[in-house]
Order: sequence, then C-alpha cells, then structure tokens
Amino acid sequence: MALLTAAFLVFDVGAEGVGGLLPESARQTYLAVLLFLKNPTVIAFTLVWWVGVVRQVAVSRPAPVG
Repeated sequence: MALLTAAFLVFDVGAEGVGGLLPESARQTYLAVLLFLKNPTVIAFTLVWWVGVVRQVAVSRPAPVG
C-alpha cells in the first residue's frame, strides 16, 4: 500500500504538477510521455500488491483458540 501511495504522489502530484509549469507547446508532449511511463508502472505495482494480498491470505493460518 505504501508503494502505491508513493507512486501516486510521485507521478500524479509531482510529475503532473511540473507539466503545468511548462509552456503550452511542450505540455502535450510531456503529458504523453508521462502517461506512457505512468500507466504500466501503476498497473504493475497494483498487480504485485494484489498478488501479495492473495498470497498472504492463502498462507496465513488462523490463530489457535484456547
């Protein structure tokens, strides 16, 4: 979860904020490259996170009662 939060902060808040500071002529190219890099990264992090969640649920055992 922390990794997804960090990726969100870096790419959405930081990198897209920089795009607003660029001149209009460079902004479209910058955003296209940013989306090209961001989408596979976030998708990969999300898949790894979900695999970790499913694995943790599958291998964890309930606490002994008593």
